[in-house]
Amino acid sequence: MGMITAPKYTNFLLLLFFLFCFIASFSHASNSLTPDKEIRDNNNGADNLVSEDLSFEMGFFGFDSSSRYVGIWYHNFSSSATAFIWVANREKPIMGRGGSIKIKGDGNLVVFDGENNEVWSTNKSISTNNTKAVLGNDGNLVLSEESEHEKKVWQSFENPTDTFVPGMSLPINAGMSLFRSWKSATDPSPGNYSMGVDSGGSTIQILILDGEKRRWRTGYWDGRVFTGVSNMTGSSLFGFKLNENRFTYTWNETEKVRFQITWDGFEKKFISNEEETQWNNTQHEPYNKCEHYNFCGNFAVCDISKTSVCSCLHGFQQGELSEWDDGNSGGCKRRTPLQAERNSSGTEVNVGEDGFFVQSCTKLPDFARLESPSNDEECRRFCLQNSSCTAYSYTIGIGCMIWYVDLVDVQHTENDIGSVLNIRLADSELVASEGEKKSKTWIIIIITVVVGLICLGISVLLVWRFKRKRE
Repeated sequence: MGMITAPKYTNFLLLLFFLFCFIASFSHASNSLTPDKEIRDNNNGADNLVSEDLSFEMGFFGFDSSSRYVGIWYHNFSSSATAFIWVANREKPIMGRGGSIKIKGDGNLVVFDGENNEVWSTNKSISTNNTKAVLGNDGNLVLSEESEHEKKVWQSFENPTDTFVPGMSLPINAGMSLFRSWKSATDPSPGNYSMGVDSGGSTIQILILDGEKRRWRTGYWDGRVFTGVSNMTGSSLFGFKLNENRFTYTWNETEKVRFQITWDGFEKKFISNEEETQWNNTQHEPYNKCEHYNFCGNFAVCDISKTSVCSCLHGFQQGELSEWDDGNSGGCKRRTPLQAERNSSGTEVNVGEDGFFVQSCTKLPDFARLESPSNDEECRRFCLQNSSCTAYSYTIGIGCMIWYVDLVDVQHTENDIGSVLNIRLADSELVASEGEKKSKTWIIIIITVVVGLICLGISVLLVWRFKRKRE
């Protein structure tokens, strides 16, 4: 057998090197799609886009042999832990395989079925047909004009499905139905539940809706946390931030995190384990019946630590007694009319001024309006000067919140957190409140004295018996 000479040996190594590079170029999936390429459903995922850091993948998926969808999911997780963050054609699945994703002649990104019919499109007016779609390391699919400045014309983060991930920028005026749940665990079509931002009354909170009906809310944003979420803590590094009227969420890079409005109507926070083989559910809202919107009705408060979780706010009494007797709170009604109502009726003379009962550790009621007063005392006066005001709260980070409507979705918060709600009441209700406090004080004093005398008597008896034994 002849030996390979040095020049031939060098050429042989170079050939192997170039062959290796050629194969490697095809073994690593691309993160971009250009007009000369396509993603085909019948190619076993070989055409799929994968982000540069291998965090996300985009391609076709399905849960049966018929309905096929285009989506983005976390790459390299086990099949049982696959989590989708975006779906393109959720309202129009492709029947069977054979679909494709291409950049059309007008520059738009388009999903075609097996018969080359358009199923979904970015549907933008683009000045050039020279565009490119790139799947970023944050999971955002961006369609850009290929020019000196790479102008973005469309991105998946601005057209979300059911999931919020770090990197998204959520405008506070985006509406209350920005995120829409799947129909079921295996059906990505739009479901019954939605989640979004409510910025009505100049206050900001996140809501879950069941159709048009409110199901759960976070409470108001105070610049650090949503005040109605009991396990939420503020951080200068991680968590929600509000900048230029847009919410963002930052997280450490060692773990993956996502928020999802699930098909059965819950907002859940998932964090990946270190091996990225599964997701740990670390937040689940609503997590008890008091968390369900206005569970106890108007002018009532829900306290999950009590046997009977529903009770009326101070100064209010049960409304529909039959509903309360059946175990369902029908809400409460004011026991004594406020000053303005009693003055207008003309049935009372020397009507006293209204005052406020302080309800602490509270998830503040819905439908607050932010007003101009800059401290608690000014906020109090502002409320008293408006006959429609039913309550106020001056909260650091938010300001003076006024309620002009029934107090709804009030909840006693756990672990002595929450805000202070000042409930407007007739003067007689406040006198009764002071009387109740004094009565309770006297009861405590009497019980303390009686217990003290009993303990003293027992001590004297024991000493006497001890002396008798020694004698």
